[in-house]
Amino acid sequence: MSRSILSIMSIIFFLFVLLIFSGCSGHRIYYEPDYTQRFYIPRQIPIEQGMFVKPEFSICKLVTIVNVQDNEDIIPIGSYTHKWWGNLRKWTETATGVLKTELKKRGVKVTKGAPKILKLSITQAELFWRFWTVECKLNLRVTTGDGYTVNFKKANKSTDLYDCCDGAVSKAVAAMFDDDNIRNYLTCPVVPKDSDCDTVPDDKDLCPGTPQGIEVDERGCPPDSDGDGVPDYLDKCPDTPKGVRVDSKGCPLDSDGDGVPDGPDKCPGTPKGVKVDSRGCPLDPDGDGVPDYLDKCPDTPKGVKVDSRGCPLDSDRDGVPDYLDKCPGTPRGVKVDSRGCPLDSDRDGVPDYIDQCPDTPEGARVDSRGCWVLGDTLFDFNKHNIKPKYYHVLNKVVAVIKRNPYLRIEVQGHTCNLGSAQYNQTLSENRARAVMYYLAQKGIEEERLTAVGYGKTRPKVSCRNEACRALNRRVELHVLTGYR
Repeated sequence: MSRSILSIMSIIFFLFVLLIFSGCSGHRIYYEPDYTQRFYIPRQIPIEQGMFVKPEFSICKLVTIVNVQDNEDIIPIGSYTHKWWGNLRKWTETATGVLKTELKKRGVKVTKGAPKILKLSITQAELFWRFWTVECKLNLRVTTGDGYTVNFKKANKSTDLYDCCDGAVSKAVAAMFDDDNIRNYLTCPVVPKDSDCDTVPDDKDLCPGTPQGIEVDERGCPPDSDGDGVPDYLDKCPDTPKGVRVDSKGCPLDSDGDGVPDGPDKCPGTPKGVKVDSRGCPLDPDGDGVPDYLDKCPDTPKGVKVDSRGCPLDSDRDGVPDYLDKCPGTPRGVKVDSRGCPLDSDRDGVPDYIDQCPDTPEGARVDSRGCWVLGDTLFDFNKHNIKPKYYHVLNKVVAVIKRNPYLRIEVQGHTCNLGSAQYNQTLSENRARAVMYYLAQKGIEEERLTAVGYGKTRPKVSCRNEACRALNRRVELHVLTGYR
């Protein structure tokens, strides 16, 4: 028998321990959030039907609601395994939000400066943990504009912490609608129907439908100071002279819509949106005779001739107007600088558009094609030995190359068409090498120099007389691509 009793007691003890631990564990699941989540602000939930029992009343349509709780400290509001905190001003803000929603459902406009004022303050909030539920208690203090003060102490229980506190706030706000003094304070007498709210009853209002906030006379009509048939609140031109025809805005007719009435408008028919002066004429600040709305070049200097677009004349169409163009007559399509002159990238005096050797270094002597040419005067007829009296010409070449240490040069030999092709090819190669060797002896690295003979295959000019042949007998120095 004692063994049976011991077994029964063991079972009872096991169930008791299991119940305690399962209950505590469930409690922690509900009420032990992270530390950062233990600052609690109630949600604004609507007042549920049945929270107040007294019938509806004729509530005033304009009410001011003020949160007068000025305590912004974070205070403890309850504890379980961990403490919880709250802020009474934020709790009060929740209460004012619930009240605003409830008043708006009754057609009340909540605004500043209304004749009826409700001052709210939640002065106390506490949380209590029971075994299965949480209870929230709070005190909502309400003061009316006439000095009446009342405290609404409400409590709410729930298995959910948030539903518990949210419901307590809503219950406290709902209790206001059951308080006789607050109901009497918010009650406004029934007045004659005034659909447009202009203080003139509908049965006497000669101008029904006047927008709210517009001042009216005893007939309910908005004033019309200049008597043009357009009430002042719509009249954009309130001082129109008597008898002048106006549009729907109360302004004198302006057929072209330029802001200058038809009477004094000296330029009627101005296109819509065009700015005009006091005479109604389109603006022309640069005085070139082309109004701004057509003028593509509105800042033309005084006295400069312009075309129909208001832009300075550019006879050679290089983008630089004639009055600034230092090189008039530039061929069409040639790129120019800001002065209107053709670009000369290598600064050899031959513009890019005719320069056949565009990478000539600065200081090199070039011909009309822009190429670095030494001519045939360096050598005697049919010879490839350089004449000593022309060493100074090559010395200038050496100086140019040394000033450009990354320069690579192809020394080209060319001949005229007299003699066989093989003879001229050999002569051109020998002359090219003679110049290359001279440059190397003067300190120019050989890897920067290449000698090539072209014989008579690349004449400078095509002709049969001696003068032309002399032009074709030459040594040219060409910059190899990519040296820069």
